Amino acid sequence: MTTRVTARWALLFALTAGCDKVEHLSLPSPTPEAELAFGVLYEGDSPAVVGSVVRRAAVYAGRYQLHGEGGLDARLYFVKQDDLHSAANATCATRASASDRLLCEERVAACADTPESCWSAVTTTDGCGALLALGPEVPVEVFASDGGRLSRVDGNRAAGVSLCGPPAELACPNRRAGYAVFSEGKLACIPEARQLDCDLTLDLAACGLPRLEATLDAQGQPTLLSDGQGCTAGPAGPAPGPFGAPADFTLTCGGRTYELFAQDLLLAEAQCPRRGPGAYETEEGTTGRITGALVVPQGDGRRLLMVGGGSDECATAGCSARGGSCSQACFDTCITQVLVGPCTRDGWPACIGVSEPDACQARCRAYCARPADDPSCRADAYGQALTTAAPDVPETDRFRADLDGDNTWLAGGQPTLAPLVGDWVGVATRRRVYTYAADDADRWTRKAFVTTTMEVSGVLAYEPNALAIYGVEGSNVQVAKLAVERSGGSALSQVGPAIPLPALTGADVAALGGRRGDWVFVADSQTQLAGAGPRVVQAASLESDVALPEVTLPGDVSAMIGLPGGDVLAAYVRDDGVAEVAVLVPGASQVDAVHPRPLFAGVRVTALALDPESCAASAPAACRIFLGMERAVAAQPALLGALLYDAADPAGLELQAGLRPMSQQTVSLLVPDAAGGQVFAVTGGRNVITPMLLVE
Repeated sequence: MTTRVTARWALLFALTAGCDKVEHLSLPSPTPEAELAFGVLYEGDSPAVVGSVVRRAAVYAGRYQLHGEGGLDARLYFVKQDDLHSAANATCATRASASDRLLCEERVAACADTPESCWSAVTTTDGCGALLALGPEVPVEVFASDGGRLSRVDGNRAAGVSLCGPPAELACPNRRAGYAVFSEGKLACIPEARQLDCDLTLDLAACGLPRLEATLDAQGQPTLLSDGQGCTAGPAGPAPGPFGAPADFTLTCGGRTYELFAQDLLLAEAQCPRRGPGAYETEEGTTGRITGALVVPQGDGRRLLMVGGGSDECATAGCSARGGSCSQACFDTCITQVLVGPCTRDGWPACIGVSEPDACQARCRAYCARPADDPSCRADAYGQALTTAAPDVPETDRFRADLDGDNTWLAGGQPTLAPLVGDWVGVATRRRVYTYAADDADRWTRKAFVTTTMEVSGVLAYEPNALAIYGVEGSNVQVAKLAVERSGGSALSQVGPAIPLPALTGADVAALGGRRGDWVFVADSQTQLAGAGPRVVQAASLESDVALPEVTLPGDVSAMIGLPGGDVLAAYVRDDGVAEVAVLVPGASQVDAVHPRPLFAGVRVTALALDPESCAASAPAACRIFLGMERAVAAQPALLGALLYDAADPAGLELQAGLRPMSQQTVSLLVPDAAGGQVFAVTGGRNVITPMLLVE
């Protein structure tokens, strides 16, 4: 039986033993909405012949044929592309790794362009074999032969038939996670990679190289298409690279050779960079910034809690307009400056939330109403604040608490934020330390504060009811303990004397360590980076009030973080330009630096954060540590990477093969948001925060 279709007729040819039989069947009218169709010839209830899947237009244009023996019943099925895609993506979702899932989903998405070569129908007995099986639940419209016409019948399944998608397995390795490209031992770039079956496209613009297209063989070796844009591919040597395995292949372009190391982890994808709250916005000649951030559970959701400072331009516009038309000036500032899309890299107008220009105008008019001779107007618009915002709209502060004290904080230390239990936090400014407690999702109440004699560099949460502060008094670096009193008057007071750290000249990097978490490890990264100070870390105990001798590291310390079990991870850059990490272990009389793990050259680790899920006390797997890395080459994006650390085997620090570029060039803070499946990257020295959506 053969099907040929004109605008109205299906010509079904039933081939018998001695002659051909032609059966004319009228096609359904009105035309079904589904875009694709396939025919099946049945012998009883069993499919005998299953036709190919074609576009609906081909059926109605008479270009569809089925061949079978006589005496068979014909059915015509219509199926929507969206239903095929949904069923295929459900199968893709069962893949073990994110890169496998993404590669599968992108292959399915490509079926929209060539559905005839992508989708197929087979008998359930034969099965899909090497093709992606869509399962029996794909809905279809069923039309059966009935007295010379195809009539709609009950049911929405193709009896005895399975639908299949593109190939389920590749004939080459999956390289959707891309490559890390190195040249002369230094990281050159992380190119954008796209793969369709075994056809690979690499956008090497970040390396200063052309876009390349290649076909991968079973071993992952490329055959460059066309002329390779002046580049040639070749085999790599056996030497292991930064992830412990040799390079996949090399590219030689313009006389320079690049090694491409395959990545098997699709760690994260950078989302649109966002502005922080308007309270941290800037005016010409000043610099606003976010200096501390946490994601905290609030009610039935969560909030991004931030500390920072700058100039609120909605307020400063009001100060400038005093004596004139406040309404017009505030309208011009807050309405006519339309907020550009969050993916635009620059040009955000100051202090305008995505949907809250009214809040900007209210602040502007309040400042504009002040007396024209009020000298504090601009000073009050510039300073430090604790703010909350929804994680998906960080530029719109839902609550703001101005922090008293020295508004020239940018010239000294920076505010920082430390979580305490029970919805309390500690906040440090240059000369004051505060405690705040959450009243509800968008309101925090100041509980206590203490004025310090030291210029505070930072604050750490030491115990449920204690904070550790570190900073400089005179020329002395010090560490001190503050007790948090929650009952009664909610006091905050220093416990015991400040502990001097004589080996240091400054303090801007710190972490808590020790089995009881009572050791404060401190380093001076800025002095080291300038080549003016020793490359040392010194630790002091908050319980015994003593400091251990300093430990010297082979490079400039750039970041530290406390590890599960009490050790501390320190990151530094060696003299040969290689970024490295080592584990600092506090002992009875000294701190030992053990298990150095080189990363690679061309980067500097500037931020560290623990993955809350894998690093929890109950987590059975190795703890994952997020790395924020700035590039040694100007105008190159910062990177997000990850290390695996097992307290039972600290020597086995493993750099995961999943480096991902960020949307910014600098990173000063990494803020995990486990509930949101992301890590916020705060741009150093600016009021910009970028979500990195975790993929795996």
